[in-house]
Amino acid sequence: MWAQDLEGNQFVFEIQLSTTFIDVVLEREAFYQAEEIYLVWIFDRFSTFPEEQAFTEKDIFYANNCNAFVVNVETMKRSLEQKELHLECHYKKPLNPKSCDYEIEEKWYKEIVRFSELKRDRDNYSVYFSDYRSAREEIESKIQREKDERKLDCQRKLEASMARLINESKDSAHEGSSEQEQKKHSWMDDRYTCEICGVVTTDWNQGKPDTKTCICRKCSAG
Repeated sequence: MWAQDLEGNQFVFEIQLSTTFIDVVLEREAFYQAEEIYLVWIFDRFSTFPEEQAFTEKDIFYANNCNAFVVNVETMKRSLEQKELHLECHYKKPLNPKSCDYEIEEKWYKEIVRFSELKRDRDNYSVYFSDYRSAREEIESKIQREKDERKLDCQRKLEASMARLINESKDSAHEGSSEQEQKKHSWMDDRYTCEICGVVTTDWNQGKPDTKTCICRKCSAG
């Protein structure tokens, strides 16, 4: 069935009542794309259970941005009442995972939509209601950004940890050197305890640098 809207866009409706070979499906899609005519595949029913879907249904569904259109009693009733074509749309939506550690899950939806609500894919000359591809790409980009940020954060923490260890090593070496210098020189300038009388004094006559002790001048004279 052929139709044309007020903007001059042409549409062909292919009704799938029986299984069609995939090569026939591909030939028709290629033909209508070359003719710049939008191809709309219509089913009389569609199951969301993969084991109940024919290969042709799966191919059409995934090629059509994960949208499948059905005409049934309810859609025909609404179309007649509202004087506008209505279709039952079965579509998938990818769900945002809790974090980048989780897989992307998908959820099935079913909704009766007006034909005027459908979006047009000018690259493939198909129509869809829910944009699965864009939603999936957005989630995948978000997950990749989270992974990149996590990797960068780990790298920053590793670099900070290495820098801290290097600084601690330098400080330890400097403290050891300072202690050695203090042992070597500071005994001559500070106050020390006399080994004989125990008085703390700077007036000493004999000293021992390594023990920071001395013999005060009074004891050494007596």
